[in-house]
Amino acid sequence: MAAVAVPTAPKAEPAPAVWNGVLTQEKVGLIQSSYAKIDEKIGALGFGKEFYTVLFEMAPAAQALFKSGREAQSKMFAGMLTTLVKNIDNADKVVPVLQALATRHVRYGVKEAHFPIVGAGLLATLEKVLATDFTPPVREAWTELYGITQTVMWAKMEEVIQGKPAE
Repeated sequence: MAAVAVPTAPKAEPAPAVWNGVLTQEKVGLIQSSYAKIDEKIGALGFGKEFYTVLFEMAPAAQALFKSGREAQSKMFAGMLTTLVKNIDNADKVVPVLQALATRHVRYGVKEAHFPIVGAGLLATLEKVLATDFTPPVREAWTELYGITQTVMWAKMEEVIQGKPAE
């Protein structure tokens, strides 16, 4: 299995209240156990590659936003997702990583309208890879995780777009 770079947290900013206490321990467990199954089946990098295959089938125009090539992009996605899942219950680690990612995404030209497409691609990839293990409770847990991830990222992106200094 190819090595996947796991992002390190940049300078910490206060964790938004949206992250704290949103996911129940049951949902955290479902996300982490389903991700472990993904790792067993195809690995994090394999999941990253599959995600981009699914995403670009769903939204071919999205390919124009990605300049680094499919392999490199898959590694970055896999690293970010691994960081998120491993630290899901630690807002002080996760939120700064997501905020740094959001800042970069402004430079890439990502818009708020792209988030639902990526979310649909993520859920479709999870369903494809997990198959019968992608139960309604697992879907709900991942949907909530993506929802709060999107909220944290978009809040930071709006700050960057509006030129507000980081707090």
